[in-house]
Parts: sequence; C-alpha cells; structure tokens
Amino acid sequence: GLIDEAARVRLNEFLRNGPEAEVMPALAVGRHPAFATAANQRIQSLEIDRLAVAIQEHDLGALAKNQALQLLSKSRSWHTSNDVIEKLIIPLFDTLTPADVELIIRMPADTGADLPGSTMYGRFLSQVDRLGVLPEQELDQLVAECNGEFIAAHLRRAREERQRLLEG
Repeated sequence: GLIDEAARVRLNEFLRNGPEAEVMPALAVGRHPAFATAANQRIQSLEIDRLAVAIQEHDLGALAKNQALQLLSKSRSWHTSNDVIEKLIIPLFDTLTPADVELIIRMPADTGADLPGSTMYGRFLSQVDRLGVLPEQELDQLVAECNGEFIAAHLRRAREERQRLLEG
C-alpha cells in the first residue's frame, strides 16, 4: 500500500493517544480500514460537545453516528436529551437510516433514555414525520408504544394542522 507498516502503527498510536486538538482533524482517516479501529476508539471517548466539534468542524458525521446514538441512549434528563439531539442527532439527520430512527424512538422503552417531553425530541419526531422517514401509521404506532399515546396524538395533530395549512 501507500503507507508502510511502521507508519501505520505510528498513525494508529497517534489516533489513540495523541493530543485531542491534533487528533480531531486526523480522525477522518478512520474511513480507511487500516485506521478504523483506532479512530472509532477515540471517537467513542468523546462526550457531547467534543463530538459536536468532530461532526461540524471535521466532517466526521458518518464515523460519529454510533457514538451520538450511544450518548442519546444514555440520556437521563431532558436537558441532556435536548443537548444531544440539537448538537449531534440533527446535524447527522441526513445520515440516519429508517432503522436508526426506529432505534431512537425505541430508546425510552429499550434503554430508559429520557426523550419524551424533551423539546428537541418533539422537533426530531416532527422532522421524521414531515420527511416521511417512516410511514405515518408505523411512526404513530411506534411512538405510541415507546413514547406514550400523548406524544403520538401530538404528532398526529401537528400533521393534521400542516395538512390544513396546505389545503387552506
């Protein structure tokens, strides 16, 4: 390959243990299989604000998605949920698959994540609904099951209101 074994070992070591300010721009090499493990380990050590920097300033969205989902699943307050959704999930929205969206909606039931009632979670659900990421009936059922009927009803009312405005 383009890089010899000694250089590969040094780069992996740098990714794992180098100063964060210097490592952040280099984490993009994690897209290459030879460096994915080291880059992922470093990304998994990042908390919300540092991960947001990695996503927004260093274009590490695809590499950071799993850590963003992990941080959201551990959220135990509306404040943290709002923070993670605003700084990590919304900037990564275009990279989320329907399976990722379903995983997020199931988090309150599956991991105890405190999402229902968080302002940004409501906005996230609205965006999912507006963009048709999941079919309406599937979305409504999933939200009712995992987040409560109140939130599902709110989502339906917002959808009906959008429809009225479009027709009006």
